[in-house]
Amino acid sequence: MRAWVLFGIGLLAACGGGGGGGGGGPAAFAIVSTVPADGTIGFAPGAGISVNFSDNVDVGTLTQSTLVLTRTDGSQVPASIVTAPANPRNVQVRPSPDLPPDARFHLLVKGAIRSAAGVPLGADKGVCFITSGPVPAVREDQILDLGDRLNVPRYLAQVVRTGSRVFVIGGHTSATGATDTVEEWDPGTRTFKLLSAKLLGPRAEFTATVLSDGRILLVGGVAAPGGAPLATTETFDPSIGSSPGPPLLEARRWHAASRFRTGVLVSGGFGGTGDPLDSLEVLENGSWIAHSGHLAQPSAQHLQFSRGFDEVYVAVGNLGQIAARVDSVAVTSFFEGDARFRSQGVVLHDGRVMIVAGDTRSVVIHDFDQDASYLATKLLFDRRGAYSLTTWGSSGRLYLTAGGFQISAGGRVIGSLELVEYLQNPGGAPNVAIYTVTASELPVPMAGHVGFNDPLGATVLAGGIEDAAGAPTRRVVMILDDRTTPPATCQ
Repeated sequence: MRAWVLFGIGLLAACGGGGGGGGGGPAAFAIVSTVPADGTIGFAPGAGISVNFSDNVDVGTLTQSTLVLTRTDGSQVPASIVTAPANPRNVQVRPSPDLPPDARFHLLVKGAIRSAAGVPLGADKGVCFITSGPVPAVREDQILDLGDRLNVPRYLAQVVRTGSRVFVIGGHTSATGATDTVEEWDPGTRTFKLLSAKLLGPRAEFTATVLSDGRILLVGGVAAPGGAPLATTETFDPSIGSSPGPPLLEARRWHAASRFRTGVLVSGGFGGTGDPLDSLEVLENGSWIAHSGHLAQPSAQHLQFSRGFDEVYVAVGNLGQIAARVDSVAVTSFFEGDARFRSQGVVLHDGRVMIVAGDTRSVVIHDFDQDASYLATKLLFDRRGAYSLTTWGSSGRLYLTAGGFQISAGGRVIGSLELVEYLQNPGGAPNVAIYTVTASELPVPMAGHVGFNDPLGATVLAGGIEDAAGAPTRRVVMILDDRTTPPATCQ
């Protein structure tokens, strides 16, 4: 007669008799195998977890204290423990609900478990495994908190890449001051080196554009938080420092700039009265000249992207909806489809431009060839552009959003991550797929930081603030992807 025992929320079948030996006493009791095996990478979250023993099991010794499934942080996962009447040597561990993807777990099989003949297992056995993900994701072990690796705390600095070198320039250091210092990222030591070369003076809320000779043109901005906009410019050489450049026609901050013809195009920004500007200036032959056209809508805190010799896309900003295309002689205006404020953007592998969020959840893809912009699938979070947008992984289609201010939640600083996958032409129009990273977040909320891909491909986030009233920090977080993550191991 078979007896059934109910344990926890699972059903256990207790079967008499053992597979023990003959007159020499009970056979040794051991673990034959586990599913998954120790060290498994990519275990399907809904697949069965089981332990196979060498003999029938005394079900009275199977409890959530002798078969313990835990997360990375050591917290226990609720699970049923079940043996099947047809195979009483096999014990199944059934989590409720299913395990999440892209996460590490440990199953501890305690030595106190005995066979039906009363032979104890003896030694504990640990099984480590990592679940697979059905969609792109960021694992907890890929997020590295490097601590205070910046030499100077910075908020709203500029990050510039020239060749394989990455520089973080200027920015606010407190509620009353900005900095004239420059730091260079060292991917080998994962630290920042403070350069001896400095700017001509403190500068934040400016633009930094790499010129054809590798020098960096810094334009406008402010010398301190809340200060008057600057008309000054300077050209920074990492080896020797800065030299003065020609002054702007109009002082401006929170403007946009990009390469244009043989120089640089500057658009919009906040002027001396605090209002957004509609003017365009071009640096050519050593001086600034006014472009013959104007933006149809004054704009600040917007983006620019150049293509070719004299074609620039000026995205919307300052919660406007009218974007522009600028060439040597004309400005062509068009409606973008959504208002934005401090968005982030990136040039895609096919030459299109993707603009993400900015006081909105929407994503827009601009096509230079079609002279059109397309609204795409929305993010989960409405992020203001004090967040970062970097490439993610080797596919060339994925981009990582990190942190920022969530405006719908009162402007709080967030540590959430989302992955944006560019879909080039589904059904004839470009779109994106959004993957919310639910298992992982930044170790601290971050906003106003700089984000970039280091020469090896990893995402680096540096500086910013951790709460809406906080001071700028020196915090650095590194997020590894499939180009920079070492072979996965489970410990």
